Amino acid sequence: MVSSIHRILVTGSSGTIGTRLCPFMQSQGILAVGYDRRPSSAFAPEYMADINCLSMLKEAACGVDTILHLAACSSDKASFDELIDSNVRAVYSILEVARQAKVKRVILASSIHAGGIPEQGECHNINTRTPRSLYGCFKLHAEDLGQMYSRLHGLTVIAVRLGWYPRSRREMDEVRDTMMGNTLYLSHRDANECFLRCLQQTAINSGVIYAVSKDGAGTTFEMNHTKQIIDWEPRDSFPDGVMFDV
Repeated sequence: MVSSIHRILVTGSSGTIGTRLCPFMQSQGILAVGYDRRPSSAFAPEYMADINCLSMLKEAACGVDTILHLAACSSDKASFDELIDSNVRAVYSILEVARQAKVKRVILASSIHAGGIPEQGECHNINTRTPRSLYGCFKLHAEDLGQMYSRLHGLTVIAVRLGWYPRSRREMDEVRDTMMGNTLYLSHRDANECFLRCLQQTAINSGVIYAVSKDGAGTTFEMNHTKQIIDWEPRDSFPDGVMFDV
């Protein structure tokens, strides 16, 4: 069943994913309210503040149907000090504000790093929990915290283990040159459409899902749970579906 979502709060709206996702959501008739600590010419945030500023978060969350939480440090080589506020405390802030504001749904941007990067011949599923970095460990913690809030407070929380989302043409070259890189790939278009399905489905349970494009779907990452929860399948193969020329 498809729901009617009117207003969503997108944290990290000035980031790599947010600047592409928010205009897409607007094109689908969804009012995306941006929240970021820095401006963006691609999509100007309505709220400019730190992600752990609870008073501002509470104001921003008033009247929204869903919080889509993208704001985070995205480096799998980041240190503990670089991650603790943006990737740990921030997830708690979002979930607690959602609970207090009675937001119906929270979508958390997790990562394939939560399960660990598969070796050749492996196929990971949502029960794979073998991170190889602090970044991956804290993404796994975010998933668990989200499911706890779901159990205890009735929030619908979907954690999306995002694949390798290229930020630039140079990073597209890295995907191409990395062994199995194409199986880790997530196109910009597939990411947008996956998040849209997370918003649209009403008869869903909380859970963890994978989001990768076709080269890795079903071979490197088991996608049955994604199909079951949000009824979505990727349509792009590397290098299709990016929003810049390659």
